[in-house]
Amino acid sequence: MEEITLLFVSIFGAISTFFVSQKFDISSVFTSAFLSFLVAIACHFLSGTLSESLEKNIPIVFIGASFVGMTSPKIISQMRWIALAGLFFGFIYMNASHYFSSHGGGLGTTAALSVIVSLGLIDMFHALHKIKNKTS
Repeated sequence: MEEITLLFVSIFGAISTFFVSQKFDISSVFTSAFLSFLVAIACHFLSGTLSESLEKNIPIVFIGASFVGMTSPKIISQMRWIALAGLFFGFIYMNASHYFSSHGGGLGTTAALSVIVSLGLIDMFHALHKIKNKTS
């Protein structure tokens, strides 16, 4: 159940940062910092109602996923792909982020890797769609 919660937080962190930044034309850096602050404060006030693991990891996952949400709409313009990149962030964070701790910061590296994987899938999806349309 904790893994599902962290995946949800990861998707929400990416989507909310991207959405708020674009909708209100606010700097993505400020949006990431502000939303991360709100999540950290909420976790602080929920102290004792969450498990120790969630209490520790929800703010960290949200902050890292918000780095995904800082992606320029010129790079990824659709919310569904930001959500997918957020999901990838959650999976990588839970399973392999310790490998990236010395590579420019684990959260930023994990976020960058998530966006790069998503960009590859977007290109693959578009290529398959073109092939499908040519054969139809």
